[in-house]
Amino acid sequence: MTRDKFLNCLSHATQVIEYRRIKRICKCGKSVCGKFPEKVVAPVQYGMRVQAMVALLSVHGCLSFGKIGQLFADLYSCQLNTATAQTMVQRSAEMMPMEVIKAEIIASKTVNFDETGIKVISDFPR
Repeated sequence: MTRDKFLNCLSHATQVIEYRRIKRICKCGKSVCGKFPEKVVAPVQYGMRVQAMVALLSVHGCLSFGKIGQLFADLYSCQLNTATAQTMVQRSAEMMPMEVIKAEIIASKTVNFDETGIKVISDFPR
């Protein structure tokens, strides 16, 4: 007996939650407007999973912000511009517990630094 397998990636749905507020004029003439939830502070926001994926693709996957935006458009039908991706990576970096990481490195018996691709000034032709 032989077996063959067919593997395929399932499409992932993008969850979009739209909040609406209505502004009305009361019979007394006063303007009344609903409120958005506290976490809603901009017309378009992305969740922490999106931010984590963008940071991973940029830092570990070495994808440019433009390619990350294209990947999101292709996989999720979701527009993600380069400035937004760059901001997400910056925010992720700011969330890193740098002092904890530094202390762990200092306390470690061995440390490995990959300097592949780093050129020293003397390596450049003159």
